[in-house]
Amino acid sequence: ARFTKALGLYALAPAVLYAAAPAFTDLLIYFCGLFVLLCVYGKKKLLFGSASALIVLSLPVFYLLLSWERWKSLFAFLNPEANADSGGYMTLLSQKAIQSGGLWGRGFGISPDGLPFSSSDLFYAYLVSNLGWVFGIAVVLTALLFAARLAFMTARLRDGYARGLVAGLSAVLCFQLMWNLLMCVGLLPIVGMKLPILNWSSGTILELAAVGLILGAYRRKDMSGTPYLRQASRV
Repeated sequence: ARFTKALGLYALAPAVLYAAAPAFTDLLIYFCGLFVLLCVYGKKKLLFGSASALIVLSLPVFYLLLSWERWKSLFAFLNPEANADSGGYMTLLSQKAIQSGGLWGRGFGISPDGLPFSSSDLFYAYLVSNLGWVFGIAVVLTALLFAARLAFMTARLRDGYARGLVAGLSAVLCFQLMWNLLMCVGLLPIVGMKLPILNWSSGTILELAAVGLILGAYRRKDMSGTPYLRQASRV
């Protein structure tokens, strides 16, 4: 009974709501964070059930609700030249913008031909076009270092709640970060996944708040057993 309630609350209900919206990108982000949390807490049965809910329930609903043209645009990145009229065009524009940047870029503020405004989902391509391949490589290396540091911080935490908090928030941020970078170079479909933290948008404040929560939890990793806290808990 407990397993059924947990599966319905954490997997089935969100899957139905996201699929009915339809909000495919938000569904991916949610399940990424959920899977990481279940792995951290060792909930193997619930992990299997959540994966089944995603595959068996959500994807068929998306298939029925989304038009055929929308599905073609999702997979247009596999062959953007042949599918330029159904989504591959944006992938070609992103790749062209990155290629045009050269080693040091074309200069800040110069908008690449055909690419949407700078705060779009292809913000990374815009940055590389303006600031060059050196800057683009630096962003990728920084992203990898950021992900590795978050994984190290998660492993160092002893408190279960703090570990889950850091692992869940880290998974959401890193998932969006890696998807956007791979999306801009044409290795993943363009699904409206914005570059977190670097790309200013309405959600940037929440992303910075998430980083603050992660740093706060890690900063207090060694405080749970101190005499001060034991005395404070009695008061």
